[in-house]
Amino acid sequence: MMMTQASRTISLGADQSSIFNGDNTGGNLTAAASYETGATSVVHSYSFVTGATAYAMIGGIISGVPAGTSSYLYAMRAGRAGTTAGTMEKIALFNSTFATLESGSHALTNLTKAGQPTRYQGFWWIPDGDEFDPRKLTVASGAVSADTLATSSAWTSGGADHLGNMNGQMIAGLKDNGYAILAVDGTPTTTADWGSYFTVGDKNERPAAISGLSGLSFVLTVEGLLSFNNSGRSGLIFEDFRSWRNVFDNIPMPSWRGGLLIPHPTGLLYYTPGEIPVNVGIESKSGVGSIPPSGVTELHGGRYMGVHATGDYVWAVYQPLLSSTAALILCGYSKTRDPRNLTWQVVSTTTLQDAQHLLGIFVSAQSQPNSSTYNTPCAWYGDNDDLSYNILDQRAGPFRSRTDTHKVVTSGNAFLSEITLPEPMDLDKIALVVQDMAAGDEWQISAIINNDGSDINLGAPILGDGWHTRPFGERGKNVYRIMFHITWVATSSSARVPPTIRLMELWGSPPIG
Repeated sequence: MMMTQASRTISLGADQSSIFNGDNTGGNLTAAASYETGATSVVHSYSFVTGATAYAMIGGIISGVPAGTSSYLYAMRAGRAGTTAGTMEKIALFNSTFATLESGSHALTNLTKAGQPTRYQGFWWIPDGDEFDPRKLTVASGAVSADTLATSSAWTSGGADHLGNMNGQMIAGLKDNGYAILAVDGTPTTTADWGSYFTVGDKNERPAAISGLSGLSFVLTVEGLLSFNNSGRSGLIFEDFRSWRNVFDNIPMPSWRGGLLIPHPTGLLYYTPGEIPVNVGIESKSGVGSIPPSGVTELHGGRYMGVHATGDYVWAVYQPLLSSTAALILCGYSKTRDPRNLTWQVVSTTTLQDAQHLLGIFVSAQSQPNSSTYNTPCAWYGDNDDLSYNILDQRAGPFRSRTDTHKVVTSGNAFLSEITLPEPMDLDKIALVVQDMAAGDEWQISAIINNDGSDINLGAPILGDGWHTRPFGERGKNVYRIMFHITWVATSSSARVPPTIRLMELWGSPPIG
């Protein structure tokens, strides 16, 4: 900061961002303040050239990331075969450069399969494949080269596959060696601060996931679900996974509402201590297992990949067809606040880089996609070689205000739930009210009646806002079951308030005789 005793034009040095610069006292005082980001040291200067006068300057160093540039997302990836060293990318989350992939990447030389990092004493620690030497990450502003990632150690024995926390202490799961717990307030890079190895099941089995819950650590391996406490006493608590192992080497196992979410080939399982895991995925709903009408795609028999729980919501990457790279981004929530009774909706779609390669998902609360003055949660997930995100509401849910603008998909379709009428009806027409339609937007309504397999359009596409009706004609006679199919087509992909169907009404009467 600089202040002069007279009215002067103060110039800032290169790469400095102005906070204030001007004369607020009618010519008796001029002040300027700025900040500058960079490496360990930068040149910070002020100057004026309109005559000598008394002045004062003061400066300071703020360790870490400057105000307004406070959050980054790090994405770790490694090859499925376990033969390629992993890397970690850095994505900006603050408004001025939101979703920008910073230049460079962190090489995780000893991690040929992605490992679970953990936060301990204000820093992120990355597993490195050494016995007791995780790598400390110090975040700086800008490119990856500004960060400090502790030097990778030579591979000795074992391998820190996953890190975690238990009551403020760091824990490590190491294939071939077992598990270890760091002493209270211990230094992760000091071998003497770690306790002795102990086994949790077969020590030669690499842990798929480590998660903390109720003062215990839970470990998922091919043997099943195991747990251990801070004394190193362990045990097998659910063995059924042994007979049906997960195909992925890494499995997300987040804690949520006093339990653990476990993506398994049989569904998305929810486990609470002392109880049998129950399926809470989309296939758990009654009727999903029944045979669908002809032409209707059923979400059944797929598998869950990435799962992340935040607040009242569960976010998941779901692969409907195991041989396909097409995947859905799902959000689950419970109206009754019962975690075993989730309602699911499809929020968006994505493409897997490999049909057999795990894809993760994460919700960042410290994101600024809309403004630099407030944070807005975002859901992040891979999209082939790229990274995609959805802007969420303030509770990290999928329900945004009607006035929020975002890019609208240009095509899509949905089958609504089948309606079973209490008695056969003669349907005359369907009435709809739509809003926020732009030029090129079209809704097409069709129907499958009495499960006859014929998906036939009900009149012409719907164009423009307002009230629209479409007749059933002869197909509306003696209807006792009906399922509507809505197809969407648009030409504009600009950020805008999305069009909606506000109201749907069926007009008809019981048949006579």
